[in-house]
Amino acid sequence: MADVVIFEDAGFKNLLPLVYWRAVFQLRCGKRSLLEKIIEVTKSPKPILLTRPELAEVVAEQTGFSVNPLPETFKDSVLLINGRWLANKKLADIPVNSCLKADDTILAANIPSELAQKLSPNSLAHENILDTVLKGCKPIEADKDFIIINYPWDLVHNNSDELARECNDNTKEGKIYPGVHLLAEENIHIGADTTIKPGCVIDAEEGPIWIDENVKVLPNVVIQGPCYVGPKCLLQTNTHIREGISMGPVCKVCGELEESVIQGYSNKQHYGFLGHAYLGEWINCGAGMTNSDLKNTYGSVKVILDGKTKIDSGSMFVGVTISDHSKIGINSSFPTGAVVGASSMIAKGGYAPKFTPSFKWITDDGVADYDPQRAAKVAERVMARRNVSFTDAYRRLFLALPEITKKFENQ
Repeated sequence: MADVVIFEDAGFKNLLPLVYWRAVFQLRCGKRSLLEKIIEVTKSPKPILLTRPELAEVVAEQTGFSVNPLPETFKDSVLLINGRWLANKKLADIPVNSCLKADDTILAANIPSELAQKLSPNSLAHENILDTVLKGCKPIEADKDFIIINYPWDLVHNNSDELARECNDNTKEGKIYPGVHLLAEENIHIGADTTIKPGCVIDAEEGPIWIDENVKVLPNVVIQGPCYVGPKCLLQTNTHIREGISMGPVCKVCGELEESVIQGYSNKQHYGFLGHAYLGEWINCGAGMTNSDLKNTYGSVKVILDGKTKIDSGSMFVGVTISDHSKIGINSSFPTGAVVGASSMIAKGGYAPKFTPSFKWITDDGVADYDPQRAAKVAERVMARRNVSFTDAYRRLFLALPEITKKFENQ
């Protein structure tokens, strides 16, 4: 079997600010990350990962895989996989010295070992790798059902389909109290040591529901499928989870949520609406935080990912995108398609800005820089409360990020 190398290309820029803290293939869509899906499809238990140099140490710690550089030798040809591929189907055999192309993006390539030795994270981040590192490879146009994730909202819009595909187990091991209503039980999975209190309605008639291990669902919660609730999550009383929700481990939620992805370790445990949104990790949303995901004109939503360039999403529904370690004050309201950068704080009356740069404090008094040393201390304190180590590698990345974000954001 060929060695598998999963890489980041120049498209990572359009997935900022979510990928300041992680490689593109660590993003969640459906029940699992893009990396987990690629591993399943390629049947490669130990892929080699190529990512931006500043992320290498952290990605290696988080995944347990080899990250930058490549090994000195390969046994055979190398299957090169774009980390932005939503691997929801198998790859057909790709001949050596050929590549699978989806529109203008290289999805995968089968290359000889001598060419693979010349690869590097920087060379693969070139805007057109077909004319550079893969020059000479024969392009093969991929079927239209191959999906490349180009923007954060692509993850959200594909989430329900991925949930329907991945959540296909109806084992029930947790404690279900009397007074819980399970609709379409054959589509519901409840993990070990999970508790579901009286008055809850788990409605899987429109799609599967997977509630993982050690989840607490308090009284009077409504969950509509398709939905994935990760391990050790807490669903507060009166939570209404509508269709299309994925949340990673150790999240606390309340209020109304619809068609959104929460990477993990984030809290939105008070009233307020979250719709068509993507939240990273270590985010805290204060009481009353609400986002708009639909314009009053019912037109296509334009999003500003870098603080200056408007991107037409081509979609009527786009909510807020919030990067890791950001904090959202009480009663904060976000306009349609708003973006919040890494480790920022919003605590102001009225609407939040359409774009909030990384490492900024926004209050009614104006905009101020957030000292990275202070931000790191807060992050370490927050992570310790969830028994997650603030490692030396993570600290180095954290303190380097203020300068890195300036390369990609109009601050």
